Amino acid sequence: MESEAGHQQSKPPKSMLPFSILPPELNTDILLRLPVSSVLIIRSVSKSCLAFTSTPEFIKAHLSVSANHKILLSCSQPNFNLKECSFTSLLNSFVLDTSDLDCPMKSYVWFVVGSVNGLICLSNTENELFLWNPSTRKHKQLPDFTFKFKNAERFIYGFGYDECHDDYKVVACIYPPGFLPLFGDYVKIYSLKDDSWRSISIPQDWVKSFNCGKFVNGKLNWAYSSNRTGPFWRKGWNIISLDLADEKWEKEYGVKESWTKMFTFKYPHPYPSLMFLFYPPHLASNKGKVLLMCGKTFVLYNLKGESITHPEFTTFRSDLVSAESTYLESLVSPILQNDQGHNKMKGVEAHMDAIE
Repeated sequence: MESEAGHQQSKPPKSMLPFSILPPELNTDILLRLPVSSVLIIRSVSKSCLAFTSTPEFIKAHLSVSANHKILLSCSQPNFNLKECSFTSLLNSFVLDTSDLDCPMKSYVWFVVGSVNGLICLSNTENELFLWNPSTRKHKQLPDFTFKFKNAERFIYGFGYDECHDDYKVVACIYPPGFLPLFGDYVKIYSLKDDSWRSISIPQDWVKSFNCGKFVNGKLNWAYSSNRTGPFWRKGWNIISLDLADEKWEKEYGVKESWTKMFTFKYPHPYPSLMFLFYPPHLASNKGKVLLMCGKTFVLYNLKGESITHPEFTTFRSDLVSAESTYLESLVSPILQNDQGHNKMKGVEAHMDAIE
């Protein structure tokens, strides 16, 4: 389930737009409530409009009031392509409108590491990493990370937001053959603000983890097993967390007795294999519906009636669609402001391309 960080009320800047006859405070309030697509159009009006709506203060304030969740979809026929639709339309179990997306990762096999504040982190079998904002169509390929160990079996990733330092971070942990992770130089963390990787340590008993870390409340969380020899289920699962602010690991996630069970999923026929489901819920609504991934498809689970429904699409068959991720519409850019400043004309052209 996507966890939006830094989603608190930010102090909005005062509008200085030349065309407005409204008081600056009211004009700013209107701009903050516009969807991203409308803000991108306004950016094309003049340089002053572009400058005002591109300030960090405006972007944070716009994020704090944004409530438009989108679903990232992959459609397998007639050709593989990406689409997006609103979560609100899925709640009605009938999607009328979807939009095409141009994924920056051109590999045939790729996966979503995580989504925070409108940014999606993507990876592939070549261990390339991208940060992508589908709403603004901007993306950034992260620099390569290097490990001394060359014969890696796989990598475990995590993506989150460090609110204390206003920084987005990606964690990569190497798994050599034998499925025992290496430590010391073999865990790297990437800082978007610094645009670089560095090594961090990791607890020695973190042995088996299969999925990307889930970002909640400023921390990346992994379910892991400390069973080094037998099947992981013989010792059960633990939770290990990395606080992205101080980059310290925690093995105790709060007081266990204080945890509250929010709901229990009951999987009726024909989903007997869902007892092995590792996918967490994507989004929950105040109407008692939860979006779940079930293998390669997704369903809506009604907590009140304990029923499952399949969303229908008007333009393609539902069984050809997979839900890859959820994300929040935002203006957050994966590109550093310093990088943008090197070529302002390219930045303006990018804004124009995004609204075409």
